[in-house]
Amino acid sequence: MKHDWLIHEARKWVGTMESGGDNRGPIVDHFISQTGGTLGSAWCLSFVRFCADRVDADCDLIYALSESERTHNHLAKTQSVMQLWIKTPTWARWSLKPIPGFITIWEHFSEAGLATGLGHCGVVSEVIDSGRWFKNIEGNTGPERGGDINRQGDGVYEKTRSVQGSPRFRILGWIDPWATKPDNS
Repeated sequence: MKHDWLIHEARKWVGTMESGGDNRGPIVDHFISQTGGTLGSAWCLSFVRFCADRVDADCDLIYALSESERTHNHLAKTQSVMQLWIKTPTWARWSLKPIPGFITIWEHFSEAGLATGLGHCGVVSEVIDSGRWFKNIEGNTGPERGGDINRQGDGVYEKTRSVQGSPRFRILGWIDPWATKPDNS
């Protein structure tokens, strides 16, 4: 249920644009500040975390859940996509194919093919062609540059992406924000 709500929450923000400078604007600043980020910094992860946190809050309110009944997303409180991937338990990672409501994690590479330590992320909204393609809702993206993913764009867009990645972005996998730790007893 929360995965569908995450798609709905992210889709509500499609069309939101930066204003007044790179990585700035009233709504962009809100995404960043609500997730503890530094204003003016890259905000794709702030957008995803903001949406997941809103889903948790809405669920708690609508279902009047007691503290013991609440299950909140386990997304690490970081502004770095690569740190999010590293800090996510392996049982919450998925590498086979995109699943709606999961978070796509890309690693960025230089023109020389070296990892830059940077990444990009978004929310899978739809799976196409048996998982070879998928739609993704992303903040801080924009029109592609030379067929590559734009990780320093100007707004929130819903994009069609290949699981093959792009020339300078490789998909590391997907994160299930509400995965349940397996019982290994």
